Amino acid sequence: MGANPDRTMGFLRRSVAAVPVALALLTAAPASSQDFYAGKAIKIIIGNAEGTPARSAAQFYVRHFGRFIPGNPAIEVEFRPGQSGVPAANFVAAEGPRDGTVLGIVGAKAIWGPILDNFKPPFDVRRLNWIGSKSQDNVACIVWRESGIESFEDVRRRDVRIGVTQPGTRSAVYAKLLNDLTAAKFVQVTGFENVEAILKGMEERKVDGHCGSTLESLRLRVSDWFDDGKIRVLVQFARNPDERHPNVPLAHRIPRTDTGRRVMVFLASDSFMSQALMAPQDVPAERIELLRKAFDAMWEDEGVREEAMRERIAVNPVKGRELQEFVAQLHGAPQDITWIVKSVVDAK
Repeated sequence: MGANPDRTMGFLRRSVAAVPVALALLTAAPASSQDFYAGKAIKIIIGNAEGTPARSAAQFYVRHFGRFIPGNPAIEVEFRPGQSGVPAANFVAAEGPRDGTVLGIVGAKAIWGPILDNFKPPFDVRRLNWIGSKSQDNVACIVWRESGIESFEDVRRRDVRIGVTQPGTRSAVYAKLLNDLTAAKFVQVTGFENVEAILKGMEERKVDGHCGSTLESLRLRVSDWFDDGKIRVLVQFARNPDERHPNVPLAHRIPRTDTGRRVMVFLASDSFMSQALMAPQDVPAERIELLRKAFDAMWEDEGVREEAMRERIAVNPVKGRELQEFVAQLHGAPQDITWIVKSVVDAK
């Protein structure tokens, strides 16, 4: 015990007394993370108009997401449409609280903008925290059955008129790049007010088809067209084929050059980031993991998936870490790739 047993015993007593305090400190952080959302609400800012397919997904978050988060917070949604989700992204990333109580669904173009130097956001896109995307909403080019076009190969042999609202929109960009990189012969017919007008123009035979809508949104708008075989799906912009169209080619597999294929991969990010859920930077890492686990559990839940099927909502989730890595890859895209995309996106 040494020369001074009283001092030694006093040290031991103090050490033993400190053990509960040390244990409390060690366990405080995880407990705090698990209890953080108790009695709170999470607001999800959506950068789309309320009438879009994003509304359907939003209602699933309201009904179910909080059930899978420790503390069972209430879920609220707020729509902030405009400028491809940029205002919504700015609010979530730069203006709202950075504690995980405000999340956003902003769309791929809000991520493209800084990469293409189209705008300088008040935040670093690469530092945003991606929670996950509910599905890969494959973007497609479609044609009316009576156009005589049966497959994408036919578009390389003859002109195909597609409706476009204005230059720089998704439909115009996709058609132009398909022409430039795959020898397609899409002819843009401009002046349509919106997608609904283009679809009506297809029925009235003013145009042959349309590029740029997701297959999910088309099924919500014109489900009978698919059921009755009134349209043909020619090409998909996505990482993987839609399960209902397994033989329709993916755009990034069509170009013969590596540059062309990488441009199409860049564009395909729109297909699985269009409804991606994100949190701002600086949210504690353990809270991000908690939200990611809850997100995965919600879309893996059998009851949730059955409900989505009944409501004809596509569910094919992409995990948050995968999105995080993909955003980093987009920012690492070579200048020749981003220049090609930018030249078409900025075309007037």
